[in-house]
Order: sequence, then C-alpha cells, then structure tokens
Amino acid sequence: MRIGINLTGFLPGHGGGKDQVGYNLLEGFANRGFARDIHIYCLDDVVDQIRAKIPGAEFTTYPGRYADKDFLRSAYVLFVNSFPFRKAVRRDKPDVLFFESSNTGLFRVGDIPSIVLPFDIKAVSHRVLGQTRTPLYKHLIYRFMYSRDFRTNDRIIAMCRFDELQIHTFYPFTKGKTSIIHCPIRIQSDEAFFLPTVGTEYITAINLQFHHKNIITLLRAYESIMNKVPQKLMLVGNVPQRVAYLQDYVNERPAMRDRVVFAGFVTSEDKDDILRRTALYVNPTLYEGFGMTAVEAMIAGIPCLISDVAANREVTLGRATYYEPAESADALAKKILEQLENLPPKEFREESRRLLIERYHYQRIADEYLQIFTTLANERKNSL
Repeated sequence: MRIGINLTGFLPGHGGGKDQVGYNLLEGFANRGFARDIHIYCLDDVVDQIRAKIPGAEFTTYPGRYADKDFLRSAYVLFVNSFPFRKAVRRDKPDVLFFESSNTGLFRVGDIPSIVLPFDIKAVSHRVLGQTRTPLYKHLIYRFMYSRDFRTNDRIIAMCRFDELQIHTFYPFTKGKTSIIHCPIRIQSDEAFFLPTVGTEYITAINLQFHHKNIITLLRAYESIMNKVPQKLMLVGNVPQRVAYLQDYVNERPAMRDRVVFAGFVTSEDKDDILRRTALYVNPTLYEGFGMTAVEAMIAGIPCLISDVAANREVTLGRATYYEPAESADALAKKILEQLENLPPKEFREESRRLLIERYHYQRIADEYLQIFTTLANERKNSL
C-alpha cells in the first residue's frame, strides 16, 4: 500500500500540537516498517525536521514561504495543495491520501480515497474566546475552508467525542464521514519516565503561544498567591508577538520578575528536567480540541490542574483536578493552593498513567490510522 501524506501545513521549528501529532504519527509508521511505503508532500523549510522522524520515506517538496506570516502562509498552502500537489499525486498514484491538517485545496485529487485531520474547528465553533474575537473575514474564510475540506475528502478524523460533536454541529453533512482517532502521545516505553516523587520547584504550564491558552489568568492567579507558595511559575513555550502581553504583565510587576520564568521553546530533554522539578502542572485553557500537554504531564506522574472544559475532562478520563470558570483567577488560585496541599498519591498517579498510555500510546494510534488507510484503499480496489 502506497500512502501519500500531506504535511504542507507544518511550520519550521515547532508549530504547536498539530505538528507534534504529525511527528508522533510518523514515528509510529516508521516503527511499523511503513517508511518506504510513504510519500510525504511538504514545504522545503520543514523537510529536514520531518525526514528525521521517518528516514526512508520519499519526499516531494515545494518552496517554503511566509513562515512568519500566518495568513500569507495559509494562502500559499492553499495554492500548493490546489495545483502543484494535485499534479504530483497524479504522477505518484498513491493508494490513499492523508492530510494531517485542514486547508487541503480547492479540489479533490481524482478518485484517490482521502482523509483529513482538521485538528479542531475552533475558529468556527468558538469565534469568541475570552476577550478575543476572530475577525469576521477570517471566520468566513475558515467556514468555507472547513466546508470545502469536509466535502472533498472521504473521511474526517475527530480527536475526541467533543471534537466530533463540534464538527457535526457546524457541518451536519459530515455525519457518517467521521471517525474518532485520539492524538498519539510519544512514549519511549511503558516503563520510562514516571515520577514516583513529585518535584518541589515549579508550577508549570506548557504552550503559551495562543490567546485561548489563557495564560494571563494563570499569571493573575499566581500573583495573588506567590507569597504563599515556594514554587516559581515556569512557563514553557514560544511567546510570539500576539501574546507578548504576557511578558509585559510580568515585567510591569517587579515582585513577579524573579518568580516567573519564561523558558521559551525547550528540547525534550530540558522539558523532562522541568517536569522532574514540577509540583503541579496547570492548563487554564479556554478551549481544547484535545489537550496533549495535560495527558503528557499525567503520564509523567505530574499532578494536573486544568480548566473544566469539555475536551479536557474527556481526554484526561476525569482523573485530573478541574476548576471553573476558566477565566476566574480567584478560582484558579484557590485550586492551586488546595492541590499543593493535597497532592494525589503515587498509586492514583500510577493508575492514571496506565490508563492514559493504554488509550493514547503513539504506536497504538498509528496502527489505527494504518487500519483506516488499508480499509479505504481496499474499498477503492474492490470498486475498480
């Protein structure tokens, strides 16, 4: 079976959870010996980082442009997927196509069965999140893009039941075309990296780069209790210009400067070191389509406090600690203090780890994708 995988939506460096899902899947496919059956289509400014995950795959690349300009990058990807990509696929004749993100092009590619993972439809389903409103023109562009993607592809992957419900609510014609496949969580082995003893140095949050991650509420909550707790606040992830106000908030308050650490993007090794020193992981997000970082922290044995939004409770299997409303700094501060005083016992954290690995292990998820690829490819062959 020849599998075409479109990764034109990837960004240089680290583009967030969407890209991490793709990298984890590629490693899963490689581990199952499918690398030489895979043909990847991507922009040339990400080809080296993709190839490192799946050596042996074939590549078709297109010039990388506008990496730091979201709207122009999206428009360029739309052009690539609508024209040169279609030409390359007609040449290569894969048995199945997988688009690892939305924006799959204006047209479908002949009769080749295709699958799209939109990741989430937040820009359509939640135009207003907190104090942020998606501009009308972007909202309308996204509505059209998702509608086109869902009509021109044969199968749509939802990351959880909540994600599937969102897709069905805003695009009812997708019922019967969706399948739930969870996000793959990268794990070296079932025994690796569990923290029987919780760290003491940090309260940690990972992924800061979007407004809806709601880190400003965490900063306000921490400010109100930082004289009551010994832990510093560790914020891991890029801080692009759109959320530069987070650093401004800290810099304008001298008392916080030595207590809040902006670590930036860190390597896996550095992230593991931070987690070993973490007493509590916090995710105050206003919206998640899945929420990988909380699951990763729980698998590492870190107690987790997260906002009580639908996807968070679902994907953590109800085994984290939750607070609401998500934008209440007072509610979050109170829960942080309560959680630090009453950390879940090792036995509970071990059981949570086992359940989460069983459900989200990247190899299991890669196998689920391979199964759906095989099913669609066989259906096509039988219809010829």
